[in-house]
Amino acid sequence: MYDYSYAEGVNFVMSNIKHYVEGIKNGEGYFGEQFRFSFLSVCTLIFHLVLAIIFFIFDCRLMCVIGSGSVLIYYLALVLSRKQKYEYALALSSIEVACFSVITTIAFGFDTGFYLYNLAIISIFFYFSIGWNFFKGSEVFNWIYSIAHFLVTIVCFVVGKLVVPWYDLSENKRMVFILINIAVAFVIEIGILFLLRWDTAYRNGTMTDKNSKLNEMANRDALTKLYNRRYMDRFLEEKLIGLNVDGKIFGLIMCDIDNFKRVNDTYGHESGDDVLVEIAKVFMDSLRGDDTVCRWGGEEFLIVVDGNKKVTADVAERIRTKINELVINTHGRTISVTMTFGVAESIPGYNIEKLVEIADENLYKGKQNGKNQVVC
Repeated sequence: MYDYSYAEGVNFVMSNIKHYVEGIKNGEGYFGEQFRFSFLSVCTLIFHLVLAIIFFIFDCRLMCVIGSGSVLIYYLALVLSRKQKYEYALALSSIEVACFSVITTIAFGFDTGFYLYNLAIISIFFYFSIGWNFFKGSEVFNWIYSIAHFLVTIVCFVVGKLVVPWYDLSENKRMVFILINIAVAFVIEIGILFLLRWDTAYRNGTMTDKNSKLNEMANRDALTKLYNRRYMDRFLEEKLIGLNVDGKIFGLIMCDIDNFKRVNDTYGHESGDDVLVEIAKVFMDSLRGDDTVCRWGGEEFLIVVDGNKKVTADVAERIRTKINELVINTHGRTISVTMTFGVAESIPGYNIEKLVEIADENLYKGKQNGKNQVVC
């Protein structure tokens, strides 16, 4: 057994944490609204517990009791959030912030900075309305909350000017409160900006994935999963541009299942669909990475091959041989089919319609001359 050193263990843990954080930052991970609200409630509960301890250390016993009451309020908000009663949890938290900032201003004075929580919480309201499905459509309430907390800030200022603080704090104790409150307000703002960025990255990533899937569905044949004619039309135009600009020769293979109507009439359309699916698999297994195939229509397929006529004919012959040897099991029966292939090579000055027409004419010749063959 390999003996991991302490340093290797720490590096392993730190690299995993870094990878996890990067994933969240890029929107790869996602936490639901209940988790996020519960997390915010727990963080606020812990912060008020720390404040209550500081009040006790500073011999501010009444404020210690009030701080303990705030801890209980955020515990209740946590319970409400777990029951998904977010509007009540938010209202309760908002009232606590307003009351706590006024009381602490009366107790310690305006310059200790407890009023800052009223300003910091405004960004939380708007984050909820932007990033959370539950609060979408409640912008009016967010403005009401925001204006109310702004007015509470004004009240704190007036109270700080008119009321003598309950506690005559030393300069060092006052500095502790100022630094804590500034730091917490800063962390709240940075945290909300991070969450907004994370939500945006996640939603953009989700939208990109959905658009990619929709685009893929629009370009694929529903039955065979091959490209459809709509995609191939655009692809052929790009290949023609490459031919005219860089001289990149390509070949076309128009192919058709021989006597496919007889398959449908004899075995049914479901068996016919099974034949199409199995042939599509042969195409995908037989083509090179740069070659492209689409279901052109019905039992007809079009293949684009990077290379001249000889290379294209070799590809067509390889596919023809595999299909000729293919045995398809469908609904308790075995079916064998053949295909005929018409090959054309790209010619500068010819448009796509003309090149497809040449391949189609060669396919028709193959049908007329006995089928199950490649015609160039």
